[in-house]
Amino acid sequence: MILHENKNKNSTLQYYDCFSSLANQEVHPNNLSNWQRTSRSTSEGRSSMDWYGMPSVPELRSALELHGWEEGAIVGEEKFGHIKAPPLPSIKRKRCKGSYGHTLNMMSIYNGNFDKAWLTSKKAPSEGRMKKTGNVNVVVDIAGSCTVSAEAFFWRGAVGVMLARALQKSGRNVRILVAGSARGYTREKGAGTNYICTVVNAKDYGVPITLDSMFAMTALAGFFRYYIFKAWCSQKHVMSQGFGRPRTIDEIDLEPIVDNNPVIIVSDIWNEEHANLVVNELLERFK
Repeated sequence: MILHENKNKNSTLQYYDCFSSLANQEVHPNNLSNWQRTSRSTSEGRSSMDWYGMPSVPELRSALELHGWEEGAIVGEEKFGHIKAPPLPSIKRKRCKGSYGHTLNMMSIYNGNFDKAWLTSKKAPSEGRMKKTGNVNVVVDIAGSCTVSAEAFFWRGAVGVMLARALQKSGRNVRILVAGSARGYTREKGAGTNYICTVVNAKDYGVPITLDSMFAMTALAGFFRYYIFKAWCSQKHVMSQGFGRPRTIDEIDLEPIVDNNPVIIVSDIWNEEHANLVVNELLERFK
């Protein structure tokens, strides 16, 4: 886990390069009792299915740590399997003459044109970062308040994963990041403006997309309400009982992570109708 703390902005960024490093994170003794209470209960007597999206915590952990979430992947394929992204344009190159390059033109040497004796090829200027780039970060913002049902959590993950798959099929190199952020998450005096943002690398560049595991990490409410809460409890700061208020992430939060590559943030989608609108809006950025 990589930790970035910005005291001037009262912010903490946790970055996990894979899920296993998050799952194995130790809870800080200052937050052990809070974590034990949280991890064995739901909110206001709601069922585990409505809170985590799974019948129990053991089944949630099994889905995330072992076999994935096949049921979610099937629904996601049914709803958004038709998504197609515009193909990545081929990178055009033009031949140029100069004093160095790949091929030597002997006629230029004989004529004394040494500054134009070599031939090389250069990339043509790109006309749009989203349209021409080969690398894209798809970030699924999974934070939600205690009033949000597990069913509503599903749609952001479904859009994020299926959009990432469409972009990867179009020739782009996609990384999927899962993120959750909250403000006022500690009991410390004046902590109302402090915020924490936790980011997990769910799928790196060059790695195939496995739908079952990706849907478990992005579309199950339990990933946020169990594993992200656990990450917050790994801090020495004493967590507030309700872990603060959800906060929408932005590109500034992700600057230390995204390598100057384009970022697509999928957030605040709570139903199927809105999900379809967002998909079309996001795909427009690649046309």
